[in-house]
Amino acid sequence: MGFEPTNPYGQGISSSFNLDDIRQFLFYLGGEYKNGKLVSRDEQKIRTNTLNDYRKRLNKFYEITQGNLNPQAILKFVTFAQGKDLPHKYLDIARRFIEWLGEVRREDYNNLIKLLRQVKRKKRVKKTYADEGSIFDVSLEDIHQHIRKIAESNLNMVSKLRAIVASALSASTGLRPEELTKLERKDIDLNKDYFILPSTKSKTHIERVIPLHPQVKELLKIYLNVCDNEELFSYGALRYAFEQADAPLRLKQFRKFFAIHSAKIRFPEVYRIAIAGHDTEELEKALGTLTLKITEEFYRKFTPDCIAEEYMKYWGKVEIIHPVDFARIVDTFPLWEV
Repeated sequence: MGFEPTNPYGQGISSSFNLDDIRQFLFYLGGEYKNGKLVSRDEQKIRTNTLNDYRKRLNKFYEITQGNLNPQAILKFVTFAQGKDLPHKYLDIARRFIEWLGEVRREDYNNLIKLLRQVKRKKRVKKTYADEGSIFDVSLEDIHQHIRKIAESNLNMVSKLRAIVASALSASTGLRPEELTKLERKDIDLNKDYFILPSTKSKTHIERVIPLHPQVKELLKIYLNVCDNEELFSYGALRYAFEQADAPLRLKQFRKFFAIHSAKIRFPEVYRIAIAGHDTEELEKALGTLTLKITEEFYRKFTPDCIAEEYMKYWGKVEIIHPVDFARIVDTFPLWEV
């Protein structure tokens, strides 16, 4: 590690850590606390969502080990992680934390780090379908029910509209939660049937076309007229709305729905992948032998208007919000319509 340890744990000296150590580590990674919330100091280097994922996993690490840094505690955490679909997501951040702690304290935790490294990594298998009964097994009727629960809740009108528009936009385009929650007023152009998601707000760092479903576009007109914030869909506000409305779905479930329902309505896979923002390899697989780079050739061949037009042929016919509910929602905001 580039130093001579003054307190070699390998020699049998025990050690421990606390939640303040975790907070300092998150600061080291690029985070800070504002109004009690962990946020990134630079979204280009590390995202706020990523930092909060790390915080949750490290808090679980602390809970299971009870702050003890010894082989017994580490093996207990390893056993817990192995029960997860992707153990390395827990083990990797715990390892990085211990490495950082060793650097700061000038202590040797190499034997503990080895225990975390010995676990065989599971390969994640991506599917465009959802296993029956899983949380991602979502139908159009589930989307309708989710939106209806929000519409009939006791939330204030703006909170309702925000949650409904966010849900319908995500379900009809496959926007990732971290992309949706970064959207700002300046990103939306209602003079077109699509908007451009900036590369700085895309997980893949690639600028892409996001078509606007007709129902979503109409509600967006109203929402932009009543929303006072530049930030349109804050994660905290959406989570609160979903919980208060007892809405059955969560943001992460909409992206898989977009993939599943696109297949049902025979929406061309190449367009779906381009809109959802998958990597180049997935696009090339969908095209078979044709190598078409999403970053260059695809958007040269298919203009934003062309993508939106093809999208409307298929998704434009889908009632992402039940027609009865949609009419009621629009009627709720008669004075605010644009």
